[in-house]
Amino acid sequence: MGASGCGDLPSSLMGFTPRGYLRVAQPGAGEAFVHGGTSLQELCVPVLRFRNLRRGSRGYVEAHAARIALLGASRSITAPRVALDIQQLDAVAGKVCPALYEVCFEDASGERLSSTVRVRTDRREVNGCAGTISVRLDLTRLPSDGSRDAFLVARVEQGGEVVRERFSLDLVAGALTPGLA
Repeated sequence: MGASGCGDLPSSLMGFTPRGYLRVAQPGAGEAFVHGGTSLQELCVPVLRFRNLRRGSRGYVEAHAARIALLGASRSITAPRVALDIQQLDAVAGKVCPALYEVCFEDASGERLSSTVRVRTDRREVNGCAGTISVRLDLTRLPSDGSRDAFLVARVEQGGEVVRERFSLDLVAGALTPGLA
């Protein structure tokens, strides 16, 4: 067979193989294998090109945690148990790394008002419902300054604050029972 149309190879290059055989076998029991022949594994050598870009180089991209965002339009808390849907925005691949977020409600001064939930962003597919994470937070107390504001805060476990969304507290009087306070 001729090798015309194979890139830089001369058209006079030819390969031969016995009809029906792609490997050279040894006599004896089992499928003993001896390297050789004209199988694809014996003839092809993969070529990899790797370019290590350093920080500050043109085209360099910093690795970062998969980002999240809060779904839904309502930013009003009307019950002590709050159900939220969080969307993982980036699929984990390449320079996007999985992350572990701690999610809770805080007041304006940073005092925790609710239980804390850990959210893992490790999904490789984020289209549709695949990237949606449902969480439930239980309010344990109201802001000590009497404010009607609470902030949903999501922090990467080994980093700083990433998401901070304002919610209004519209709880009826006595909604936080003494067992939750």
